[in-house]
Amino acid sequence: MRYFSCLLFFGLVFGACQRTIRDRSPAYPSIFLVGEKTAGFTSVEDLRLPPQEGHQTVLWRDLKDQAREDLKLPFLDPTIDFPGRSPVHLRHKNVSYDMAKGVCERLFRLSLMFLITEEAQYKDLVMDQIEALYDPERWPMWCDQSHMRHGEPYVDIRTFRISMWVALAYNWLHDYWTEEERQYIVDGLDRRAIQPFWEKLAQQPFWYQHRHNWFTNIFGGMAITAMALGDAHPETGKLLDTIVPEMIAFNDFFGAQGEFNEPPGYAGAVRFSTEFAEAYRYYTKNERNLLNEKPFPEVCYWVLNHTLPPGRLTAFGDSQIERGFSSMATMAAAANANRDGILQWYYLQNFTELQSPFEILWFNPTLKPTAPDGKLPLAVAYPAYGADLISRTSWDPRSAASVVYGKAGRETNHDDNDVGQLCIDGFGERLIVDVGKPEPIYPLDYFAKTQYNYYTRSSLGHNVLRIGNEEMRAEPNETARGEILDFWADDSVGSYWQLDLSPVYENAERVSRTVAHLHPGLVVVHDYALLAAADSLDLRWHTIHPPEMSGADGFRTRSGKAALSAKVIELAGKPLTFSTDHHEFKPPYHLTRQDDPLEQHYDPYVRIETVGREVALFSIFVVSPADDPDPVWREISDGWAVQSGDTDYEIRVETEAILLSKNGKQQMRIPLLPGAKNNSR
Repeated sequence: MRYFSCLLFFGLVFGACQRTIRDRSPAYPSIFLVGEKTAGFTSVEDLRLPPQEGHQTVLWRDLKDQAREDLKLPFLDPTIDFPGRSPVHLRHKNVSYDMAKGVCERLFRLSLMFLITEEAQYKDLVMDQIEALYDPERWPMWCDQSHMRHGEPYVDIRTFRISMWVALAYNWLHDYWTEEERQYIVDGLDRRAIQPFWEKLAQQPFWYQHRHNWFTNIFGGMAITAMALGDAHPETGKLLDTIVPEMIAFNDFFGAQGEFNEPPGYAGAVRFSTEFAEAYRYYTKNERNLLNEKPFPEVCYWVLNHTLPPGRLTAFGDSQIERGFSSMATMAAAANANRDGILQWYYLQNFTELQSPFEILWFNPTLKPTAPDGKLPLAVAYPAYGADLISRTSWDPRSAASVVYGKAGRETNHDDNDVGQLCIDGFGERLIVDVGKPEPIYPLDYFAKTQYNYYTRSSLGHNVLRIGNEEMRAEPNETARGEILDFWADDSVGSYWQLDLSPVYENAERVSRTVAHLHPGLVVVHDYALLAAADSLDLRWHTIHPPEMSGADGFRTRSGKAALSAKVIELAGKPLTFSTDHHEFKPPYHLTRQDDPLEQHYDPYVRIETVGREVALFSIFVVSPADDPDPVWREISDGWAVQSGDTDYEIRVETEAILLSKNGKQQMRIPLLPGAKNNSR
């Protein structure tokens, strides 16, 4: 039953019939859209011009297809299945990420389609959805069940995504609502979002004290709610005075090179800052375009560099291993604001389908894409937060002969015990891998003291040294991290980097990792540890598929188009023990926060163990096409030679340096770090 009584029915119908595009006040819409054609802004008039060709036709096709699905349901609530809904969260009727995204983008699409077509069916469904959201039986709360532990009022990152889109529906359709409908929308937002926001803020919640995606989501969502309501709510000025300075100040939390303070898998959260920036530009009538300023172009390049063929993000920290960038609209917006052809290239190359209707508003079809070949380096180092390093053989977005990526640091949120992590891809396939995060959702205690009982969180689940069977140090976050000591790159040769990892090992005097990548497919890793007293050490290399041992000190794996052959040696001649095994979640650490079993992926690995006070483990990897013969290895003076297809590599370890050669010509000299000299060969 609709909220409005039958007594209002005829008045509403009559009013809706009388309102036309000619009657719209020029003040509405005012956020993300304007009513009439205006330089520098997207107008409803612009949207009504159907695209004739190119990428815009794809966006419009996807929008219309999704809107047709919207017409099949009168509204969404947590009990209803819809495209994109998680079966797990549906079973538990949870207001999860997918639920909030589904209802918000439904409001977005329906409002947009109404403005374009003026077909009443779309507007009616907008109001039906708002009424459902305000109904305490259909929507008892706008909060994820797992976030209720933070106490009343039950508001979270879902709440202010929803409030933002209810307010934008108010703004966009303002002149089509009756006065009673407008007041109904405003009163509901006050009750379900604005007053709870003030109450929660007074508690100085964790997301306000520790700035990450919760902060930008909640503050950004409430700011846009206020901007969209404007004078219709008496506290708009107070809200914006509280929020706007701090949202702008949050931009200083990004690193100098655009580093996000969370792992790349969470970089999609930049959308909250992007949406705020664009809403603020509309609200201030183009007084300031934050998207032209740091950190927006920089963080987009950070994302670009962290994207691996064929469109995955580096799986550092607590991330989904096969996921691409989840906010392509951000890339389109930054490309447009900065007239940046490389960011436009990234957007178009990595587009699969319409992720967000914002792409309709922010994609600029007149901006020509520019490939990064010859314009961006093939290897980069980012010193802040995760302190990530990425080296690739080409900018081919679908397949590169090899990509090597590692890290020295730790993010401030969603971090794993993965300091020093290293992964290797070949021809668009993962080979030496990060095992990712628990699926389908987190365990209840995944961020509690027991967190390292989950191998995905622990150093056990990463390609790092483990000393004395102890976890690396994780707290305090700002010091439990390594450091990039040296980084060198030449696009025609390859790259190397050297990391000091000593701060995360309380049971070692010095730990370092040196990584070298010689194009097209040679990777060497020198791990050095000096302990106060002899102890056990083990190194795990996680492989995409169960590894096959080859000889006494080697292993190989393959995946699709790529193969990897490896050898691991202790440079002082200490005996090594090799074994293969896999991880699994074991009771009582095997359940989601809703007590469903975690998915078991039985992630495989090779484990290399030894004992000593001073240890230098030397790992050599060769990446090759899967249909090539296996590389041929042989020992030479002071090292090894490997024949892989048409390429002959030589690896020599001297007292002061590692020398890498290809086809008889020296390519790279990597000086060994002080304290990590090789005195054995």
